[in-house]
Amino acid sequence: MSPTRIITGVVFRVFVAFFIVELTAAEFSPKTIPAPRLAPLPPNANAPKQDLSHKQSLPEVPGEVPKEIMNVAVSHGGISFEELQAIARQNNPILRQKYAMIAAAQGGRTQAGLYPNPTMTAAGDNIGTGTGPGKYGLTLTQEVVLAKKKKLDRSIANVDVQVAQREYEMECLRLQNQVKIASYRYLGAQLMRHVHDYSTRISGEFLESADRHYRAGKTKAVDVLQFRATHAEAEVHYRNSLTEERNAWTQLVAVLGTPDMPQQPIAGSLLDDPTPLDWETSWCRLQQMSPQMQIACLKSKQAQITVDRQRAERVGNVTFIGTFSRDITGEGNVPFVGISVPLKIYDRNQGNIAKAQAEWAAANRSAESVRLELYRSLADSFKDLENSRELIKAFKTKILPNTYQALMETHTMYMNNETASYIELYHQRRSMIETSLSFIDALELQLVSAALIEGMLLGSP
Repeated sequence: MSPTRIITGVVFRVFVAFFIVELTAAEFSPKTIPAPRLAPLPPNANAPKQDLSHKQSLPEVPGEVPKEIMNVAVSHGGISFEELQAIARQNNPILRQKYAMIAAAQGGRTQAGLYPNPTMTAAGDNIGTGTGPGKYGLTLTQEVVLAKKKKLDRSIANVDVQVAQREYEMECLRLQNQVKIASYRYLGAQLMRHVHDYSTRISGEFLESADRHYRAGKTKAVDVLQFRATHAEAEVHYRNSLTEERNAWTQLVAVLGTPDMPQQPIAGSLLDDPTPLDWETSWCRLQQMSPQMQIACLKSKQAQITVDRQRAERVGNVTFIGTFSRDITGEGNVPFVGISVPLKIYDRNQGNIAKAQAEWAAANRSAESVRLELYRSLADSFKDLENSRELIKAFKTKILPNTYQALMETHTMYMNNETASYIELYHQRRSMIETSLSFIDALELQLVSAALIEGMLLGSP
């Protein structure tokens, strides 16, 4: 390993060590940090030049590296992704709805395969007229379905069952991805809240220090006013981060189907590297395994079978008629057998055939449209994934080490009574905090993009 990579790795680990020391100082439960109550600034027209003797009262940068340097952005303990996905499978109403639709489609398939029932008709005359018995008889009719119409009906209904099954599978994948993505966002919101908590505490410490030294005549009133403004801004960001964390949990339990589930930590890490993915493999897998593509192809197949079914209507069904009658007046038993055949002279189902052919063409175009939409969605997700990877790489190798080094340099100059002021030191800390927030956003975007691709683009971001 080259010396440059070793030095870069050491600098990055020192930065992460500092970050976790500051974050672990805060409790897990959210709390509001009140701003120091400062009296109105008294007149201080003859304030002396800045005195550097108060440096020891300002927050210092820790110098030791703890063992758990890589545990930043990791939540230990709490409910796991697998447990959350199991809860969602048990409670999500959409999943149960899709499963019920499979049973409904299976019932339709059974009904489509049933043969027409025969019809029995009983008739008589002179019954109850007082003139004596007359004729009475029994007639049976049975429709005989020709041109394999029932087989085609069963094939169409069978496609409905397959579509319902694919929709259930698609909803399972979508639900799995939604749980994973909502969990990543909740982890990100938790970490954001810790960072803003740290930012609020740091700004409060600097404000208290500036106020003490202003009263001692060691700094200017404008410095105190500036720290008051920045501390108020930090408090607003912290309260907003609490709202974002609660909202992220609300989104998660809504996906789980358990809105009354109390807020709690979840086990996971934003530092996990997603499964390596490449464009060609992902696109081939998407075309072969995506339930959306399978559903589109099944509907195209169903439309083709519907065309054959409408063409079969050009062959009419035959109805057999059998009658047995008895004439009491003396003619005896009279059997009769008949057959009824429709003559397809004018109506040969031309309109329905043309309609089915047009719907088949539309279904083919719809399948191609789904394919192109998946291609576009995959391209968007890969763009986000590649951008986040490059950004994370830059954070780890350049941005974070340089930001931390700038903070350490400013701190050293300040403690050695050089040109750096405590305002510059505070701005360097603020820069580190803002860099950390951007780093968290990049980590979250990488995991969400990878989840969308791995889940065949069925999750909702």
